[in-house]
Amino acid sequence: MLILCSGPDTYHARKKARELVAAFRHKHDPTGYSTEIMPGAALHELPLLFAKIGAPSLFASKRLIRCDGLLDALKLAEVRQLTKRLESVRDDTIILSVEEEPPVEKILKEFAGIKLVQYPFPFLTGAKFVAAVTHRAQEIGVSQSIAQEIARRTDGDMWFAEQELEKASANPSMQLISSIDVSGTVFDAADAYLLGRSGWRERVASFPDESMVSILATQSRTFTRVRDGETAGVHPYVARKFSTIKISDALARQRFLGALRALYAARQCATDEESQTLL
Repeated sequence: MLILCSGPDTYHARKKARELVAAFRHKHDPTGYSTEIMPGAALHELPLLFAKIGAPSLFASKRLIRCDGLLDALKLAEVRQLTKRLESVRDDTIILSVEEEPPVEKILKEFAGIKLVQYPFPFLTGAKFVAAVTHRAQEIGVSQSIAQEIARRTDGDMWFAEQELEKASANPSMQLISSIDVSGTVFDAADAYLLGRSGWRERVASFPDESMVSILATQSRTFTRVRDGETAGVHPYVARKFSTIKISDALARQRFLGALRALYAARQCATDEESQTLL
């Protein structure tokens, strides 16, 4: 059995996946020994995943394996291998995956012989987004007026809306964010640095704050982690953004090492301006 929570609304897709894992454990696996979460990097070891499918559990009649981004990691031939493995075990093994892109029809046809359950989560806009934010606000005790203002300011990004709702739940008198647009911010300058855009040095130098070099180091480090499939602890919005950046491995290493050299210099022996010459 294969369950897909897919679509650009990754907030609700991941929320649904957590609910499904909790429901499975409550019904079939109260000890938790037959529920497994495979990190994205492990999907490169497909024989390991295939070996787990159908392997009997000593503690429950079924087992659940969550491996997000599964379809994105598989080639068509590997999709067919996965289908054959799932056909052989029927409902004894459940594969659950969160996919940022809806599966294409060519892939779905390969799953005709197995039980496939899909939960699509399209991008929410307008009244649907406001409804989702206000519904979440009711769950955590945030007033409807604050929720609607948060919905207006976050403009379709449920991850940012969730953060603001959580802050409002803890402190109703908090100051709301003005916008989620990062254009012209240190993060925009960091993106320009990573991509090697024209004028990136001037953009970086326009932020004399000591934290600029630290941000370049943390952003370039996070970028290299995402490239290697290590997204544990990385905000899904950041992971999604960095996954779309297409630069060579050599340039990625150069950016990371340059930021590290500049950070070391800034903390040891150089002024901010001097340290930035090492980038």
